[in-house]
Amino acid sequence: MNHDAMNYDVELGKLFKDRENQDVDEAIIGDIIKTNPITVSLFNGQAIYTDGVNCYVCESLKSIKGTIILDNIADHGTITTGFTITRDLNIGDEVVCIPTANGQKYIIVEKVDKNI
Repeated sequence: MNHDAMNYDVELGKLFKDRENQDVDEAIIGDIIKTNPITVSLFNGQAIYTDGVNCYVCESLKSIKGTIILDNIADHGTITTGFTITRDLNIGDEVVCIPTANGQKYIIVEKVDKNI
């Protein structure tokens, strides 16, 4: 085996080792790269996570549904109505991602405000 081939093998092995040893025990900021299904890029594009495949998205990032009861509205008595609040994620949005205990999946928990 020539010297150049040996160096190539060593360097390639180091790259794989660095890639496999990402620190997964803390929250990380990811970038939304697709919205249906929600897909996030982590580690500068080295890892891609998709809702329902290898990550979870908190329901509050999708939509919030509920019922609201309004009492004594303009002499009409009580009004009960449903509501939906949709929090759209867009391509390019940054989100906080927290790894699961084994680091194999991530939970997308909140959108990050870039304007702060």
